[in-house]
Amino acid sequence: MLRDNKFLNKQNKSLQEANQEIKSLSKLLKVAEIIVSATNVQDLLEVIMRMAEEIMNAETSSLTLLDEETGDLKFAVARGEAGQIIKGISIKLGQGICGWVAKTGEYLILNDPYKDPRFDPSFDKASGFKTRSYLCMPLKTFNGTVIGTVQVLNKRKGEFTNKDAEIFTHFCNLSAIAIRNQQLLKHKDEQEQLQADLDYARSIQQNFLPKVIPQTKDYYFDAFYLSAKEVGGDFYDIVPLKNNRIAVYIADVSGKGIPAALFMSKMSSDMRFLLENEKDQLTVIEKINNHILERSTRGMFITLLLLIIELKTGKVKVFNAGHISPLILGEKTANIFTRSENPPVGIIKGIDFKTQEFILKLGERVILITDGLTDIKNKEGILIGIDGIKKIAEKHSTSADFKGDFLKEIDSRIKETGQPDDITMISIFRSPLPDYRFTHNEILIFTDEDNTVQLRKIILQIATKVGFNKKDTNLIIVAVLEALSNIIKYTYGGEIGKIEVSVSGEGKTLKVLLRDYGKKVDEEKIVSRDLKDIRPGGLGVHFIKEIMDSVEYLPVKDGNELRLIKKVK
Repeated sequence: MLRDNKFLNKQNKSLQEANQEIKSLSKLLKVAEIIVSATNVQDLLEVIMRMAEEIMNAETSSLTLLDEETGDLKFAVARGEAGQIIKGISIKLGQGICGWVAKTGEYLILNDPYKDPRFDPSFDKASGFKTRSYLCMPLKTFNGTVIGTVQVLNKRKGEFTNKDAEIFTHFCNLSAIAIRNQQLLKHKDEQEQLQADLDYARSIQQNFLPKVIPQTKDYYFDAFYLSAKEVGGDFYDIVPLKNNRIAVYIADVSGKGIPAALFMSKMSSDMRFLLENEKDQLTVIEKINNHILERSTRGMFITLLLLIIELKTGKVKVFNAGHISPLILGEKTANIFTRSENPPVGIIKGIDFKTQEFILKLGERVILITDGLTDIKNKEGILIGIDGIKKIAEKHSTSADFKGDFLKEIDSRIKETGQPDDITMISIFRSPLPDYRFTHNEILIFTDEDNTVQLRKIILQIATKVGFNKKDTNLIIVAVLEALSNIIKYTYGGEIGKIEVSVSGEGKTLKVLLRDYGKKVDEEKIVSRDLKDIRPGGLGVHFIKEIMDSVEYLPVKDGNELRLIKKVK
């Protein structure tokens, strides 16, 4: 009986947390509606700060904006007791909490700010206000540019948490785009205003895509999303379920622009909540269908493909509502799974959706895509379609990095004929080997910090698990550090920037991804020299290519992503 009570209490707590997250997400949608309707920047800023305090349950708040002429931060809004004292004050980049956050682009939580040397207590002394807790978040536009910061102080109950920061990130990203849009409205013509709206919609869309892909024993999940110039409305998620199952879905909202992006964000949060709390996943589709019909005033609907995977057996239950069929890729050939004749979600009320099943065998991969891929054209102007995607998948079926190689080929097609829509793909691979292991670790590096010791430990740990000897492991470490050094020197040119490093072991293969947001690299100009040529420059590239089996740049919209691959011989 005691065990049952503990289980019920735990279940109730999880449900309460899920409900609280839904409430916060609903508030975000309300925020989006309010900030879009603001008529000038100052009104918008005041609205943003009131909503920030409400969402974060904080006593007071402030907002800084970057002055384009001086490069300093200025308090544009400061509420509460210290408001009149600090409003208009300038802060240098890197100075204090706000300056550090604006410079690095990363948020900061301080639940005992007086112990942090970056905190300036002079404002408290001057106003009589006592800062107990502090959450500072950068204001980033759609391309990652920081235009200011938002601070909420003194959570009314408890301390600020990473979960608070996750919700606040969405809020601040929405606010940043809205602020930037209002600034652009003063100077831009009608066409540029339209582009700002599209950028805003894309930002909303991307903020609701999963930031972390979960992994399980004997299964490897991977995904990529490549935005187009216009917003489409693609969304996807990978949701762990009870009883050793996992839900994977991919969807596409009809329509374009801000309405589609807002609609997508709401459906995405509803899907996750229902998947985690409904016993029958068929009920999830039925409820989503009814929700859309009740709420949609623009005739929007969704094509949706949902898979429920039993991890132990490989049994996959398929719910396909008008979406592109999944591909099942074996060692050499791919098959298109025949879809049931279900209409898209949000068209017919009370429909009895049909389900299908198949077994994902050892060594097989399931690929889910949106029509941004099938709508790519060849040089003759003909759509490549599902059969063209099938051929590309078969070509890279045994690749050490299926997603990377697949994306490289897609990128070459796009460069020839253009990208018609947002592109989304999910890959699910079931390992054929009993000792196969997927290990993964990530580290965020700032160019003004030394993270080489931590990075060495990560590579050593994963390379050893993969099966590399000490000599090869040391060479890999040197190659990665050389690549890191090149990014700091050439991509950022000595300026402060961030580099996301991902190290993963997949079977007998080690893969390292280095993602930066600096100057775009021209691959054609990167030529490694012969070691006999004693002129300076180029030896680093030569050295890296000598050690690693593959050194390539993957397509991204901003910055660069360098992929290094090494297999155990």
